[in-house]
Amino acid sequence: MKKVILLIIMIIPVITIGQEEGWKLFKESNGVMIYQMDKIWEDPSEGINQEMVLLKFVNTTDQKLHVEWYEVRWQGDNCRNCDFYKDAEYKYELTLDPGESIEGKCSFDSPDGLSIFKRFIERDSVEPLSKFELRELSVNPAG
Repeated sequence: MKKVILLIIMIIPVITIGQEEGWKLFKESNGVMIYQMDKIWEDPSEGINQEMVLLKFVNTTDQKLHVEWYEVRWQGDNCRNCDFYKDAEYKYELTLDPGESIEGKCSFDSPDGLSIFKRFIERDSVEPLSKFELRELSVNPAG
């Protein structure tokens, strides 16, 4: 019984930390866990006040992996790039070492493809992002 209580006491902080960070599992593919989180990016000196969707990729394997995908975006019921999602500007890729994690940030130096604009906080001039996909997601051993 003492072991069960000790185990519960050890697990609770880990669960709490995960919830505080706000990451939610979005998708899993061939040993890569992909998480998403909505986050407000405020930088008054740059005039930035917007909401972003951040992505985090975690390699859960013991091998180096190469990940590729196309980003597809919806505003309301309208897919904004379904007809031309294979254009180079929507293609992203990254390589993850064994056990490595890489995540998007609310900054200009966020890794490509890991932060997606969702909406302006104080303006309604642009319809907010309602949905996104990582289309043709592929995860393969890196050569």
